[in-house]
Amino acid sequence: KSGGVLGRRTLSGVQKAGTDSERSAWPVEAELVSAISSLYDDQLKPYLSTLKSRLAERLPDDQKAKDLTAARLQGLCSKSARLSLHFDCSYDCYIQLCGREENFVDILNPVDVYPASLWVEAARFFGSPEASSMELSGGRYASSRTLAALDLPFLRGYSLGQVCH
Repeated sequence: KSGGVLGRRTLSGVQKAGTDSERSAWPVEAELVSAISSLYDDQLKPYLSTLKSRLAERLPDDQKAKDLTAARLQGLCSKSARLSLHFDCSYDCYIQLCGREENFVDILNPVDVYPASLWVEAARFFGSPEASSMELSGGRYASSRTLAALDLPFLRGYSLGQVCH
C-alpha cells in the first residue's frame, strides 16, 4: 500500500494524515539521538528494547512503535555517525552515544547500595491500600516508570536507572 494515507494521532488527539513513506522514515536520526540521550540522563544503558520503549513513550502514535522492530532500529542506529552499536553478553545490543560519558546503573547488580530507610518506606508503601490496587506490569522498565511517576518521597532524587535497580 505504498503511498497510502495512515491516521496519526497528535498530542491534542486530533487526527492527521501521514503517508506510508513518512511512516517508514520514522524515526529520524535526531529522534534516535534524543531518545538515547534521555536514557543516558536516566542512567539506563540504551539497549534496543529499552530504546524502542522510550521512543514509544515520546511519540503520540503507538502504531509507529509497533512497526519498529529491533532489526530496523539496529539498522537505523548503525547508519548514524553519532551512534555506535555494541554487543555484550546479554541478549540485546546497546547503543553508545559517541562523545557522551557513560554512567549507567547496572540494574542486575545484586549489591544493595540503598539506605535501610528506603526499604522501610518502600515496605510501608507496598503494604498500603494505594499500592494494593496498583498494577505494575510490563517488566522492570515499565514498572519503574510507573513508580517514578507517582513521585514517591522515598524514590525522590533517584534516577530511573536506580529505581530499576
